[in-house]
Amino acid sequence: MVIDFDGITLQLTLHPQHNQNIDHDVVFELTQIGRLLSQQPNLGLLLQTVLKTSQKLLNADGASLYRVRNEQFLTFQLIRNISLNTFKGGQDEDIVDLPDIPLYIGAQENHKSVVSHCTLTKKTINIPDAYNEINFDFSQTKVFDKKAGYRTQSVLAIPILNHQGKVIAVMQFINCLNENEIISFSGELQAIAEALASQAGVAIENRLLIDQLSHDLTKEINDAAQYINSLLPPPIEGEISTSWQYIPSSRLGGDAFGYHWIDDDHFAIYLLDVCGHGVGSALMSVSAMNVLRSQSLKNVDFLKPASVLKALNNIFLMERHDNKFFTLWYAVYNIKDRLLSFSSAGHPPAYLVNSDSLAQLTIQSLHTPNIAIGYMEDFEFEEAVIPLKKHAKLYVYSDGVFEIEKDNKEMLSLEEFNRHMGQFVDPTTMQSAHILQSMEDLKNNDLPFDDDYSFLEIIF
Repeated sequence: MVIDFDGITLQLTLHPQHNQNIDHDVVFELTQIGRLLSQQPNLGLLLQTVLKTSQKLLNADGASLYRVRNEQFLTFQLIRNISLNTFKGGQDEDIVDLPDIPLYIGAQENHKSVVSHCTLTKKTINIPDAYNEINFDFSQTKVFDKKAGYRTQSVLAIPILNHQGKVIAVMQFINCLNENEIISFSGELQAIAEALASQAGVAIENRLLIDQLSHDLTKEINDAAQYINSLLPPPIEGEISTSWQYIPSSRLGGDAFGYHWIDDDHFAIYLLDVCGHGVGSALMSVSAMNVLRSQSLKNVDFLKPASVLKALNNIFLMERHDNKFFTLWYAVYNIKDRLLSFSSAGHPPAYLVNSDSLAQLTIQSLHTPNIAIGYMEDFEFEEAVIPLKKHAKLYVYSDGVFEIEKDNKEMLSLEEFNRHMGQFVDPTTMQSAHILQSMEDLKNNDLPFDDDYSFLEIIF
């Protein structure tokens, strides 16, 4: 017998003749099948593979698989019948629309159904002829058969157990075929099916455990992402107004930004970008941002950007943090003097729209020639000071904002981005949302940004 096992062809020396002689090499083949089952990453496809393979091995006309639900019910998962051309529950197949089978009727165990009895007793049931069976209720089966023009004869029900000995599923097979003749499932075929059920139990339980771990991990990551988002500052209005857009490329990104009043006269602004994505990058970004928010660096003047960057650099050296580094743009605005002191550590230049008159706006790039945070201990960072005029707007962003692929498959350059930003120079209105949409329009597809998108807009 040749079995196409999800694209892998297996030659089984199984001959379901009247005497149903079975070659001992089938045991070896079952081992191969078990190994292949363990490699199936999708639970639905795994269950489908288990049932399809078992049906072929047993040469059964019909097959169904039930999942145990809440230890109270058997839920139809898959139904397959070759003669009736019925295939439900599998990939690209119709859904199963049959009611659950109760394991208990009131307080009493349900032993009228073959599959419920199989579940409750954990025993295989092999019936030569369902119509002559007196221990189980096949009345509904007979009604179905009459409508469908079918004849249910031989029945084999096999429990699938986990490592704790609990039944997690049941397979049921109908009508063992020998050419055009319906025969009983032999003891040899039953043994093969039970061996496969044992392999399936291990594979199903492993997949359930992996899925549960994946679910738990996803929840933890979502909780962490929610926490990180809660650290982002709310927009403010007044003497200083802010707006921002933040889109992580994954659930946990490496970008973080914020702003706060250091004292009554000084307003801090910062945006950092940790290399990479995921948990490690997110943890570093949160750690660095919390240092800035709490001003917890000893002997550091947080009014002086260069001093802040030097202290952060010595704390977050790459060799102490899994070779991770981050870029940073940090500034302090003196509201009385209208002076902006800033320093950048390997970060893209901030974009400043600055002028006394709405009719005469000037565009400036705010950047200092410093290395990224973590590269070199005791590096002396430079800072610069620039006066802000009456109509001033500042854009601070991560490189994920402009490092996008255009329609011609080339990456947008920083120079092109600066020219593009020339249309968003009105200092009287917040435009971060419009800028985000414009960058979406520049991309050559509707996919998410390749890198974290962090964009901070400030009007002074």
